[in-house]
Amino acid sequence: MIIKTKGIVLHHIKYRESGIIAHVFLRDIGRQSLLIQGIRGKNSRGKLTLFQPLYILDLEIYYKPQKTLHRIKEVKNFMPYLSIPHNIIKTSISLFLSEILYHCLKSEEKEPDLFDFLINSFQILDHSNSGIPNFHLVFLLKLSRFLGFYPNLSGLDNPFCFDLKNGIFRISPPNHPFYLSQTHTKILKTLLELNYEQLKDFFISNKVRGEMLANIIDYYKFQEQTVSEIKSIEILREVFR
Repeated sequence: MIIKTKGIVLHHIKYRESGIIAHVFLRDIGRQSLLIQGIRGKNSRGKLTLFQPLYILDLEIYYKPQKTLHRIKEVKNFMPYLSIPHNIIKTSISLFLSEILYHCLKSEEKEPDLFDFLINSFQILDHSNSGIPNFHLVFLLKLSRFLGFYPNLSGLDNPFCFDLKNGIFRISPPNHPFYLSQTHTKILKTLLELNYEQLKDFFISNKVRGEMLANIIDYYKFQEQTVSEIKSIEILREVFR
């Protein structure tokens, strides 16, 4: 059957001489692997650019539920980005987020709320002129709600530390070494309370930003076993250095 849907590109790899296999998160059928042939040839008309990380596509797919690889009938750019492809900071953030999503989004089930959250977030990143350096920190925390391990904020106004292993704030250290310092715990609590619009008034140093990103990645690794080493984090460190 043919399914018309929208999708977010997570990653693609080469397939034979002129094709690719794209891993795409689709609004109506979750994550799927799509085969696109002839897209790297001389007559491809630049369609390969549509499959850059986080590009949002309008798709018609020949879909067979029992198959693990599906073919594309039609594809076009649903919501072209204005600044992400041309701004080195935004481009680096998008590469990083696409790698995180590639590891975390595994379900082949329909998840429209998550899909809409992602599109809305990427459009905010694309149109923002301020608060960009900390966007990915707030995004990862918001994403954790959809993934099922949003930190528990209840009952503590002034916690001593955040327990990375169990995802809770504590009034005293846990019986293991995987927890944040008081300083980092306060910053995490602030980040959890921010929306994207408030990022323009939130400032931390490059050093602290790098530390907080490492903390959040560690938290993801404890909660989401599919997250391994994130290669693009080095690109972010260089950009913000």
